[in-house]
Amino acid sequence: MMSSSEESDVFEKIEASHEKKKPILLYLPGLDGVGISGIRQFDDLSNTFEFWRMMIDRSSDRSSFTELTTAVSSFIQEVAIENNRDVILVGESFGGLLAPSVALRVQSMTKRKAMKSPIKGMVLVNPATSFDKTQWSTL
Repeated sequence: MMSSSEESDVFEKIEASHEKKKPILLYLPGLDGVGISGIRQFDDLSNTFEFWRMMIDRSSDRSSFTELTTAVSSFIQEVAIENNRDVILVGESFGGLLAPSVALRVQSMTKRKAMKSPIKGMVLVNPATSFDKTQWSTL
């Protein structure tokens, strides 16, 4: 885990590479925690967007859905809201459930502060909306 000063350094290096002109695309993966199925598209997407991908270490991270929503919302607060940046959320499978939760949390945060939400779009890729009807729900 990075310290907040290390995280700040990472943000500054990425922002400096394109002068904060690209919109932020935040990819939220499925149950694999890294987005293996989308890897082929990531390079192309990074040409147009400042591409960020949430990664979850499945061997050690046992964060709840609420904790993940809070973590992603806090990331958006730090990277986008405080810097007046646009964000597009892309959620795949489980991430397709997480993305609307994050969007609602960010909307609530910005509404309380009388600010405009940075979220300009949301793409749901094969969202896990029928999870309870699969064999996964019994495991």
